[in-house]
Amino acid sequence: MSALPAAKRRIYRFYLPLTLALSFINFWRLGFYSGRDASKHALIGLYTGFPGRNGDHMYYTSMAMQFAGKSLSQSLTQVAATFKDYPAPSIDLVRGYLDPGFAPLIYPRQVLTQFMSWGYRIFGSSGLGISTLLIGATTIALLIRWVWREWGVGAAWLTLALIMASSMFIWYSTGLFIESPLLLIEVIWLYSLPISKHFAHHRYWYYVNVLLIVLMGFTRQSPLLPMAVLAGGWFAQFLQRKKIRNSWFGIMLLGGATAIATYFVTNVWAPYSPIGLSNTRHPSLSAGAKYLWNFLATDPVICLTLVLAIFAARKINDKTLLWVGLGAFVSCAINVYLATGEYRYWSPLFIFIAPLAGYQLARLIKATKEIQIPVIKPAKPYLALYLTLFISVMIALSSLLFYGKGDGATRATVPVNQIYPTSKVSGSIGCYGPSLRIYLIQKGKKVAALDGTAMAANPGITNTLGGPDHGLTYEPLARFIAQCMAVSGS
Repeated sequence: MSALPAAKRRIYRFYLPLTLALSFINFWRLGFYSGRDASKHALIGLYTGFPGRNGDHMYYTSMAMQFAGKSLSQSLTQVAATFKDYPAPSIDLVRGYLDPGFAPLIYPRQVLTQFMSWGYRIFGSSGLGISTLLIGATTIALLIRWVWREWGVGAAWLTLALIMASSMFIWYSTGLFIESPLLLIEVIWLYSLPISKHFAHHRYWYYVNVLLIVLMGFTRQSPLLPMAVLAGGWFAQFLQRKKIRNSWFGIMLLGGATAIATYFVTNVWAPYSPIGLSNTRHPSLSAGAKYLWNFLATDPVICLTLVLAIFAARKINDKTLLWVGLGAFVSCAINVYLATGEYRYWSPLFIFIAPLAGYQLARLIKATKEIQIPVIKPAKPYLALYLTLFISVMIALSSLLFYGKGDGATRATVPVNQIYPTSKVSGSIGCYGPSLRIYLIQKGKKVAALDGTAMAANPGITNTLGGPDHGLTYEPLARFIAQCMAVSGS
């Protein structure tokens, strides 16, 4: 009984002050309240302050406003008024929505934008940041609770200190980035997959995992991550028990099939094309060394976290979390190799290495058993199920409200040969409001989507821009689009 007061004293004398001090330093570096210019820090993008943003936020927040009922031009105008740090006029963003070569990189990212749309409905523009702040806070709370259940109060506090000191984690878990819902999904996996020693099999876990993988597919950020995590967990159990049909086998088959099916659906709707995939210039040895140095300089805590996690791997008995983390590492490395070298592509790894690092720190200062954890009943799936269903229902409802409106009224129509004199395609081109959806019309029917907003709203319609002979390229549409935007109410 005497150990309990001593352990509590250590919380107030060591853990809490350490966490608060590291949080203050990190938030100051990120510009949450100091107004520091963080433009020199490549890790955290171009802008400072909460919520975190890097330019892509202009698309995500304007999409959220459109899901909440604003037209395309209204959303762009309001976003420009909300985020005054964007270095270009908001009208420059129109092409990102309308150009079919670029728009597929934007509109399939449904989870973040639709979640933020509810924050916008309730709180206005400030609700955009409130939405991601809630996502980040939930992620941190669930992660710390999981560590507490596994290794006790000391490991939980030290994991929290590492989290609050990491620029990458705070920036991307609470900011206007696709990574914020991605990290939350990963944390729920800690509960819904057989990683914890308190895990108990239940049929509801299968539903949770299927929904989570579908949600992750519509973040459109890490297509390989679910398969890599499931394969890592299965391999860990295989090494331990030498059985192919282990506790991960059924989950891996079902989850893998779900991940492939979700990727196929999203890829048909919006072909996945990482930036520069066709002519990627892979880094040299010197460029790689500079990249690692920048990483260390801008976020030394996450580098320390990785080192601690590696040392923890030698001491921890159950290697499941280690192999799951290795799977996440492989998927992140492939994403970075194929897409860009942005630091945010490494953020999914943090969810799995932070608990290991907290455990290792607790071991080093002999704090793993400071407060004995009472016998905990196996975790039931209901909390994870309810949270997953809540997010799924919110997205489904906002989808019905947005896509159920249809294309809107006809704004303008012109014969095809007026815009494309040399094209052999017959018919007319019509623009529909308020979202500037542009279609090829033949015999009174919309037969093809010619811009990004039309493709986003009609995943089943033919995209004739996929063929090379029609000549219906984007550039000649620019004047027609301007005419459509000029119509009152656009």
